[in-house]
Amino acid sequence: MKNKVLVNIRIPEIDQDFDIYLPLNKTIESIIVLLDKAISRNNKRDYFLTKKSILMDYETGIKYDGNSMIKDTDIRNGSRLILLS
Repeated sequence: MKNKVLVNIRIPEIDQDFDIYLPLNKTIESIIVLLDKAISRNNKRDYFLTKKSILMDYETGIKYDGNSMIKDTDIRNGSRLILLS
């Protein structure tokens, strides 16, 4: 899959990790919105959508700019990310 990267995303609010393919041609902001919607729909625990969710590198703690495209970041296959809301 040349147009997607496989990453591991940690979501502390629900204490779960997911392996997810992210399309390279999407912005961080659009990925956050999609992740928030998918988690809130498919989770039996309380997970609330917020406009303040952020995506960060799990190892370094660097916050990704919402306007950046995935392909323009350091996100690659095997990257570990964390989604905070």
